[in-house]
Amino acid sequence: MESVFNIEPQNIKERDNIQGYKYIFLDNIFTIDVHKYYQLITSIETFKIKNLYNFLFLRSLKLHNQFSIRKMDQNKYIQTPKEFDNVLTEYIQKDPLYCILIINGIQQYFIPLNQ
Repeated sequence: MESVFNIEPQNIKERDNIQGYKYIFLDNIFTIDVHKYYQLITSIETFKIKNLYNFLFLRSLKLHNQFSIRKMDQNKYIQTPKEFDNVLTEYIQKDPLYCILIINGIQQYFIPLNQ
């Protein structure tokens, strides 16, 4: 069966946590273990959160232009994990499609498949 994920969750390697924030934007949407995605995010310094957000925003813009997928709001001032978590929670709105888009975006940011 074909998967919707770029990389299967069980194939993501554990990383050390740098941040202590507990993310919730992927909670209660799928039955998969989202801990690994949160762990990827907590493995980067807090000041790099805005870079991840910008990467996800640009991906959403590209998908919007190609497939009319709802784009994320541009926010150049993401400074804290809580802001990042809130913005992604608002974007996903418990919709499985947008959850998959964000999960694949996070995977692509940390483990690029194509350059």
